[in-house]
Amino acid sequence: MQREPNAEVLRLQRPISEEQTVMRTDILPLLVETLQINHHRELPQRLFAIGDCVEGTETFQKVAAVSIHTEADFSEIYACADA
Repeated sequence: MQREPNAEVLRLQRPISEEQTVMRTDILPLLVETLQINHHRELPQRLFAIGDCVEGTETFQKVAAVSIHTEADFSEIYACADA
């Protein structure tokens, strides 16, 4: 997602695969990857995720949501989050 590398990322000693060598620091990239995989599906597509993320030595719960269609805007996601 073209972000600066995080120096406080927690690296795993025995990762399951080469792609999974660090603990998750954010949820949004997972949602964007899911949209990319499902680009051939019909619109609208609305996704949300809630989960644990690690920053340094602390664990936080984070939430992320995405909506993709021709009239998608911030107000739509805000209304869903508010509800």
